[in-house]
Amino acid sequence: MHLRCALRCPTGPMRWRATQFVRWAPLWRQMHSTNIVHGDLTSSNVLAVSSSELVLIDFGLVASSSLVEDRAVDLYVLERALVSTHGHYEPPLFDTFAAAYAAVSAKNAEVLVHLEDVRSRGRKKLAFG
Repeated sequence: MHLRCALRCPTGPMRWRATQFVRWAPLWRQMHSTNIVHGDLTSSNVLAVSSSELVLIDFGLVASSSLVEDRAVDLYVLERALVSTHGHYEPPLFDTFAAAYAAVSAKNAEVLVHLEDVRSRGRKKLAFG
């Protein structure tokens, strides 16, 4: 099942589904800590194999990068996808995810600080001037 479908699934309370999503923050953290930038982090590109196991798919835009900028753009894509697809969650899913992502290391907190710069530019503004 895609993570997108799991988050929309009518079974189980919304808070439980949001909590499950936050438990998956280590997947992104682990990927970034090994200098892998996915390029298309969305809830549609994660398969929930079980309630505790996720598989990341669609590596067509993957790149190897240790740049904080690239990791921040990766999270920006995730944030935009969550807001557009799962914007009904309160508190917003990305806010909850960001707290779990930053709690792991100072490097991750730095990525989130840089995310503010990426937000101010917007993904398309950077690409097209």
